Amino acid sequence: MKDDFKVHDVARVKAGDLAGMVGVVQERHPGVAGGWATVRVQGVKDDAPVDETRKFKVSELERNHVR
Repeated sequence: MKDDFKVHDVARVKAGDLAGMVGVVQERHPGVAGGWATVRVQGVKDDAPVDETRKFKVSELERNHVR
């Protein structure tokens, strides 16, 4: 099942140097291949603070399942 993200949904990054980090969807643009989403990621990775807003393909994101 494909994930359909909406603004303010929480998403986990699957690819790139921010893989494994969680962010909040700020903007969503549907497209032919699932589209893309702008995600704001805040946290710490490799002892360095991260506060970035990036565009990701929807295929590079997954739902953050809280347990």
